[in-house]
Amino acid sequence: MVLFICFSSAVAFFDFLIYLYISDIVASALFPVNSNPNVARLQGLGLFAVGYLARPFGGVLLGRYGDIKGRKFTLLVSMLVSAISLLVMACLPTYAQWGLISPALFILLRLIQGMAFGLYVPLAWVFVAEHVPRQYLSVACSYVTASFFVGVLFSNAFFMWLSNVMTTEQLVDYGWRLPFFVAAILGFWSVKRRFLRPC
Repeated sequence: MVLFICFSSAVAFFDFLIYLYISDIVASALFPVNSNPNVARLQGLGLFAVGYLARPFGGVLLGRYGDIKGRKFTLLVSMLVSAISLLVMACLPTYAQWGLISPALFILLRLIQGMAFGLYVPLAWVFVAEHVPRQYLSVACSYVTASFFVGVLFSNAFFMWLSNVMTTEQLVDYGWRLPFFVAAILGFWSVKRRFLRPC
């Protein structure tokens, strides 16, 4: 159980942080063309900040739900919501196709994903703390924390690989979708692997 939570925590951080590495590329695809690269970069980082700002609201608004319905169900919901939002992000039309609707939808999806992420992270520690013997509590929660950094490293490594195998034009055209697809697949696989089977 601890190993699964560690794996899903690494996936959650990969899901949330992979955008940081491709923010300027996504901004190029979803925002109007801007001749100032600094403005384009600020647009991309602003979308990242939106997800971060939504995190506390996820915990505040939905944390109580975990106390009522149970931690396992709430973890399942947060993981599913994150995976679904990532899948929809990967399928979004570009600005050239849908105009301002595309960045508006992306901002909405980042807000939803940020709320799900803000709900998942504290629940991961609580879930582990409730399911391991007391003498292993500290080390089990430490593993969960360490898995967050594994997700950070994985997102960094994935971006390095992606930028090496694709040109900038390919990344702006279609390559920016690949990290979202990978993140969504990993999220759905995590849910199926543990939470959709009987305990």
